[in-house]
Amino acid sequence: GISRFYRVSLNANDVFSATVTPAEGSLLAPQIGWLQVGGFQTGVGANGQLVLSAGQAADYIIVVRDLVAGGGDNYGFTFDAQVYALDELEERDEVEPNDDVESADSVAASSRVHGLLEEGDEDWFPVTLEVGQTLTAVTTFGRSQASVDTILELLGPAPDAVRLRYDDDGGDGAFSNIGTFAAEEAGTYFLKVSLFGNRGGDYSLLVFIE
Repeated sequence: GISRFYRVSLNANDVFSATVTPAEGSLLAPQIGWLQVGGFQTGVGANGQLVLSAGQAADYIIVVRDLVAGGGDNYGFTFDAQVYALDELEERDEVEPNDDVESADSVAASSRVHGLLEEGDEDWFPVTLEVGQTLTAVTTFGRSQASVDTILELLGPAPDAVRLRYDDDGGDGAFSNIGTFAAEEAGTYFLKVSLFGNRGGDYSLLVFIE
């Protein structure tokens, strides 16, 4: 199979989002992951998407691999990437209750929301998307810097709450990453954060809309 390597310099708390899209007729079955220079592989993205929250300022190597290696010479793809600085995000605490669609707590287009999950709890956040806009969302460490095993889902558009994305451990440690979603229909969508297991704690939800 093929492997392609890209170097990106990130500051602490930067968020790097990348999408690999096979070209028309391409045989590529993409997997994207990352290495920290001088370290080891610490994260893998699924379905050609990766969202990396940089825990420290460093150079990171982004790796694009082919999962199938079925032969042939057409492995073309496009590589789209964006870096977001957390200090540019609107930052606030969640507002309870926000346990369902009716009580969902709205978020800004690009924001960092600090939330708290307890056993049996769900936190719902609506986002409004126009056709062609993209939504990137991950959970990561909250103010306590404790690890919480979150589940992150994207549902919608309203009035339906059909699950469009689901992730458990695709982010840092036990945190979640639904990658980048491109809206084909305008409307209100919902991000839902819940626990895997019963060990609660605080977390941050990072939301980026382009």
